[in-house]
Amino acid sequence: MQFKDILGYSSTKKELLSLAHSGKIPHNILLDQLDGMPGVPLAWAWFQYLNCEHPQEDDSCGTCRHCKMIAELAYPDLYFIYPVVGAAGSEDPSGDFFSKWQEMLLAKRAYFSSEDWLEALKADNSRPIIYSGDALSIERKLSLHISESGYRMVIIYQPERMREEMANKLLKLMEEPPEKTLFVSVSLDPDRLLETILSRMQRLEIGTLTHEEMEHALLEYDHSLSKNDCYIATERAEGILYKAINTLQNSQQNLSYTKDYNFVIKYIESKEVGQLKALSEEMAKKGREYVVASLEYLLANLRFALRCGIDASFPRETMNRPEQQIEQYIRGWVHSGNILPLYDAIEQAIAHIKGNVVSKIVLFDLFMQLSVILTPSIKEASLTKIKARQKENK
Repeated sequence: MQFKDILGYSSTKKELLSLAHSGKIPHNILLDQLDGMPGVPLAWAWFQYLNCEHPQEDDSCGTCRHCKMIAELAYPDLYFIYPVVGAAGSEDPSGDFFSKWQEMLLAKRAYFSSEDWLEALKADNSRPIIYSGDALSIERKLSLHISESGYRMVIIYQPERMREEMANKLLKLMEEPPEKTLFVSVSLDPDRLLETILSRMQRLEIGTLTHEEMEHALLEYDHSLSKNDCYIATERAEGILYKAINTLQNSQQNLSYTKDYNFVIKYIESKEVGQLKALSEEMAKKGREYVVASLEYLLANLRFALRCGIDASFPRETMNRPEQQIEQYIRGWVHSGNILPLYDAIEQAIAHIKGNVVSKIVLFDLFMQLSVILTPSIKEASLTKIKARQKENK
């Protein structure tokens, strides 16, 4: 993995390169990121740079023996710890699942999310955690001599999923690691880390991409993209390149999300509670990854509805034809007075589903909340339409 393989995120790359050039490399770094950002690939590329036999000013050479081994995740001094399932009695939980981790990383490269790892694990309804066995395993591995005489690194993905017992066992290693040993933690929720762990990390925040950075990265990713394709993907991505790429690749899947969106709107307006319950069950059968993606899609379209309502110049080509029809139908439902409660309800539902709460229960509860939030503005919009028609008929 080279830095050039990770499109965008230039500021984080510069920070990591600056640390490498300074000669004062901290032994315990936290990369704070949103889900779908390339924290693990950045740590991977940085490790390759630190061990490259012929490093350039801003990237590894990609051709030396070390670079080739690291690129294939076959380097003996690179270790990973990540949440897994069903490994309570294992002496090396992450090691037991390394073939799945390696396969996913080599396939996804710079662009994966926590849901991709859940899918690779085939976790079903199990909640992945980082088991205490990983602390003992990594302690044994770090007690050995460095194989290749360069740096060695432990990359911890989602350290917030460590049990407290595991965190306490790792703490001493993180405080006083063996020489030339680096810990890089990639966290989606640093606030859940133990303060004793957090206080000993040098924290680097991976920021979202600007519209300009996003469009530039997308054109690098696929030179054949039209300006309009880039614009649509950028508007939906909220600064995360992974989301933009998914938007471009999943146009057919988006039609299914649009269908869900349309039913939610229809049943909330008509107060068909039984239909909302049935919809929640139908969506849940498609799996957590689908449900999360569908709710993120719902968030994006509510944001578009708000923008259409307050900005007449908002380009509606950002939405497909069915989405435009829904936006026109719900005009006035979403406004500055209810957008925050809507967002909070949906984001909390997404967090619960990712946290392994039963999807159909979360969805039905969410639909009831959305109904309560939207009902006043639905009534008001309906009255406005009635008055407008009466005025036209006079």
